[in-house]
This record gives sequence, structure tokens and C-alpha cells, in this order.
Amino acid sequence: MCGDCESVSSAKTVEPDRTPKRGGRWRDHRQVIDAIAFTYRTGTPWTDLPEHFGSWRGAHNRLRKWAADGTWEKVFTALLAQADSEGDLDWVVAVDSVAGLHVAAIFIWSAR
Repeated sequence: MCGDCESVSSAKTVEPDRTPKRGGRWRDHRQVIDAIAFTYRTGTPWTDLPEHFGSWRGAHNRLRKWAADGTWEKVFTALLAQADSEGDLDWVVAVDSVAGLHVAAIFIWSAR
């Protein structure tokens, strides 16, 4: 299990229904979320996902399905709201005033 994903368990209210539309029962959402987090954290290809996470196809398909139906957005919004209400977030606004130069201007300036 993902040791740094404790906040995911608090998002149980926004998890999709585990009742499949067809076929068998879905694998536990937490295990699939851990598989997705592992893949993004380590950068490994989906086909190299360790067996204890289950089928790589199932995890990848659920990632795509949840991205398409807005589940990830709902989970992120709920976790962000919870962290903000508990005071775990510090909002910082930074304004960058550096003006960018066109590539041609850089070459002209450096040729002096």
C-alpha cells in the first residue's frame, strides 16, 4: 500500500460506486489508486506494474475511465477543500515580472 496516500482514504465519499455495469466485481479502489500512484511516482511502464497491484490493464482502464467521467477532479476538489478547512494549506501568490526576450533579440544582444 502507498504509505504517503493516507489522505486518499478520507475521500471515500467521492469514490465511484463499486458495482460494475457488467462483468465481475471491481478490485478495491484503494489498491487501484496505489497502482496509479506507483506508476506515476516511479515512471514505470504500465506493463511493468508489480503483480501485487493487480492487473495493469484494470488499473490503466480505471485511470482512463475516472479521467473521462470527472472522478479525479471531484476527488482533488474534495481533498483540497478538506485540507483548506483543516488549515493544512498555505495560499501563496507569486507574481513574476521578468520580461521574456525573443530568441532573435538574444542573439543580437549577445553579438555586441
